[in-house]
Order: sequence, then C-alpha cells, then structure tokens
Amino acid sequence: MNKFLLVVQREFMTRVKKKSFVILTILMPFIFAALVFVPIWLASIKDNNQKTVAVADKTGKYVGLFKDDQTYRFVPIANADDRALYADTTSYEAVVDIRADLATNPKAATIYSRNEVPAGLLSYVENVINEQVRHDKLEATGITGLDKIIDDVQSQITISTMKRNADGDTSSSNTAFAIAAGFVFTFLIYMFVMSYGGMVMQSVMEEKTNRIVELMVSSLKPFPLMMG
Repeated sequence: MNKFLLVVQREFMTRVKKKSFVILTILMPFIFAALVFVPIWLASIKDNNQKTVAVADKTGKYVGLFKDDQTYRFVPIANADDRALYADTTSYEAVVDIRADLATNPKAATIYSRNEVPAGLLSYVENVINEQVRHDKLEATGITGLDKIIDDVQSQITISTMKRNADGDTSSSNTAFAIAAGFVFTFLIYMFVMSYGGMVMQSVMEEKTNRIVELMVSSLKPFPLMMG
C-alpha cells in the first residue's frame, strides 16, 4: 500500500501540479466542442449588408419570383455575359443566368460569381426555381387542382411527446433536446477519457525512457503501478 501511495504521490507531483493537466482536464473538451459548434454558429450569422444579385432571365417567367430580403436584392439584367458584372469593382455579388424554360430544360440555369457562391443564395434560388418548375409541370398535366391534391397528400403529421408517471401526471418532453444533450455529454466523456489516456501513456513512456519503470516493477506489482 505504501508503494502504491508513493506512485500516486509521484504522479501527483509530476502531472497534477502542471498547468497542462488543468488545461487538458478542464479546457480541452470545451475547446474541441468549440471547434465543432463555433463554425456552425458563425455560418448562421447573417451579414447586415444587403448584397445585389443580378438576374438574367431570357424566358421572363422566373425573374419576378425572386423577392428582396435583408440579405439579397435581386436586379433584372439583359445579358449575363457582360464582363463588367464580374470585374473587381462590380457591385453584384452573383449573377443568376436562366437561358430557357427549366421545366423542359433543367440544365438551363447557372449562378456565376467571382468567388464561391454563398450557400444561402444557392439554396434560395434552387427553392424558388424548383417550386415554379413543379407548378409548371403540374399545370402541364391538365388536371385541375392537382397541386392542391399533392400538397394535401404530402402533408406531414407532427406528433407531440409528453412524459407521464404512474399517478397520471404529465409534463412536456423534448426528444430532440435529449438527443442533443446525450451527444454533447458523450462527446465530453470521450474527450476526458482520451485526455487521461494520453497522460497515462505519456507517463509510461517517460518512465520507460528514464528507465525508472525497471526499478518500479522490481519493487511492486504491475497492478498497483498502473493504478497509481
């Protein structure tokens, strides 16, 4: 028992008293969590400056569907090939080029930009166009009210969740929150185990390098050594 305490004392002096131990134990799990969630949070932050997007629609049926919001302002233009639209001094964030009826030619739409096209803009343009193409295809069938029938069939039922005990008392339940909390705590446990595992491995490697482990093993059994 005394030898076990000696090992504990040595590890405490060489590990626990170091600043790295405090950093690994307390800060490292939250640093890794921040590496995952901070980029997601930054991506969700919207720019307050309204950006201008040019729309060149040769069909004339899609340009009016794009509505201005706090992020983007859509301006109709005649020619998407104008080089001034892509110059360094341009005020346009991107150019939406629609060359033909997308119900019959789905490949006739392109978004041009000097840099990578923002994900929010791409998603909005695709949603607007897909909704209009869907409407056009339904009208082409000649069936009256078909779009309303499909919307009614595709409607989803939202089921509420509640907690109930043996006495019949009920309380609100949030399955999504429980799943998220479980994921976060599992991730923190994983980080704690990995951090402590790395510290134990470092201790064993140092003892092996300094040839202290031969002296320790010769004076006590492996189990109290590893426990210490």
